[in-house]
Amino acid sequence: MAKRVAEIRDDQVQQLYTAVGALVSPEQAGELEQLGLTADGARLSEVERLRRPPTDNTPTELTRQAERLGELRAFALAEVDVSQIPEPAVTPGSLRARVESVHDSRAEPGAENGHAGGHGAGADPDWR
Repeated sequence: MAKRVAEIRDDQVQQLYTAVGALVSPEQAGELEQLGLTADGARLSEVERLRRPPTDNTPTELTRQAERLGELRAFALAEVDVSQIPEPAVTPGSLRARVESVHDSRAEPGAENGHAGGHGAGADPDWR
């Protein structure tokens, strides 16, 4: 089951990357690709540095985060129309429903008929 969930998640991520990649300009795509590279001697790529949340509640950290916000705004990604990205085929709720249906189908024999063999909580069809 975990393997199937991971496969579904990977498919959804790939579809999202493909959809978002089609929305940005070639210049933006080039800049975004550069963010993933790690400079010589650096421990983090630019994207890893930019995605790190604030660590302290100090004036110095607030200044650093304001500068980070300016760097992010410079990419002009707010102009990208993300309304064209389709809704995911699998949402957390639908994935949960799939997992529960598989779990239910593995219940005791007779569970699909509304009772689970006459013992315990499963004996009552309304136990849920």
